[in-house]
Amino acid sequence: MIESPSAPECRICQAPSPEFYRDDRTFHKCPQCWYIFTNHLPADEVAEGHYKMQWGDQTEDMFKGQADGVLQILSEMGIPHQRLLDFGSGSGALTRELQSRGFDVTALDPMEHGFLNKQNYAQPFDAVIAVEVIEHLPNPLEEIRNIVNVMVPEGVAVFTTGMTTPFIEQPDAALQFGNWWYKDDPTHIGFFCERTLAVIGGLGPYTMGVVGNQAFTLQK
Repeated sequence: MIESPSAPECRICQAPSPEFYRDDRTFHKCPQCWYIFTNHLPADEVAEGHYKMQWGDQTEDMFKGQADGVLQILSEMGIPHQRLLDFGSGSGALTRELQSRGFDVTALDPMEHGFLNKQNYAQPFDAVIAVEVIEHLPNPLEEIRNIVNVMVPEGVAVFTTGMTTPFIEQPDAALQFGNWWYKDDPTHIGFFCERTLAVIGGLGPYTMGVVGNQAFTLQK
């Protein structure tokens, strides 16, 4: 992997972002929106092998729990969600779990179906779910805009991801980040906090919401 230049642009707000933490990868923190990212990206074949290895470790109970979680969020928001897009569907197990509960779910994983901006869906979606996906994306803002484009008016997207909110404002934030297990996955390259989401909310025709430290929502 090639060392990224100093102070690269933030992938959310384009502010020059100095080094924040370094181990075998260099992580940068945006001084404006506090998005943390690395430009050390795994090769495509390495990433694909890592994803498929993780799929083998997943259990039926895990997918049932994920389905329960996203459906609860959608229900609490009061949004009809019969037609769903499972963005970053991986092995397809979550898609199948939701289908077994009576939902009309379309799977989308780039390794199998190609990228979202290349799709031509017949109808827009009531909701999009992205379970443990956004931390993998090198262009998260672009993908958020693509997601918005395939949703109905007032549609909702639910993203689950580990967030840096619990420690990002602490004096030892870099140390806590260094000890955070979530950043050690080589395919996790971008990390969000509430301030990041507030900035994203000002960049498009949508509003952002926070669900604890493990999920956030976007409503068109």
